[in-house]
Amino acid sequence: MTRICSRYAGLGIVLACSLLAMGCVPSSSIKPVENLTQVGTGSVIVVGKIELEPGLAPDEQVLGSNFEEFRDLALVITDTELRTPNETMSLGDLTRRINAPMGQTFYVGHEAQPFYILKSWVVMNAEIKVVSPSATPVPGNAPLSGIFKVEMTPGDRAIYIGTIRYHRDPFFSTEKVEVIDDFAQATIDFKQKFGTQIALRKSLAQPIGQ
Repeated sequence: MTRICSRYAGLGIVLACSLLAMGCVPSSSIKPVENLTQVGTGSVIVVGKIELEPGLAPDEQVLGSNFEEFRDLALVITDTELRTPNETMSLGDLTRRINAPMGQTFYVGHEAQPFYILKSWVVMNAEIKVVSPSATPVPGNAPLSGIFKVEMTPGDRAIYIGTIRYHRDPFFSTEKVEVIDDFAQATIDFKQKFGTQIALRKSLAQPIGQ
């Protein structure tokens, strides 16, 4: 996906777009898993869910037709090292993201080592349009704040990290974050999807500094 933002000074107009529209969005090293053949040696299936309370209103995200893939999606930024998350969403961060549809269980492949969830983002405004240079910029991305550590142990093939529920105010500030344990249902769903060849172990995301 490649879009270019340009300024035509002589015409007094600009092409308005978010970070996602300004360059080629990098692919993530963390891929969805649909079957066990997609899980290589040294990888673990990570199972979890992201929820937002209150949820997104139907018209809250303003997305052009080229950016519909980001509707009701949380971009969950991870790293194997603990660090201060960036204040703004960077292309570098996106290379280690989990694409998590809001309210839906995700199954992704991750290298078999502990990792941190540093921050999550929701794309709020992504469209290509011509606007006046004096127009008020519209924030493109809304942060979901909260750092979590996810532990792994030798021999893990699949882990359940829980449902991370972000509570926000009308200005999209994160008021509270909780980790909900629905391991029993997650285990049933996991067996239905992948069978009984590998076991799902509970390793709930642990909040850091909250």
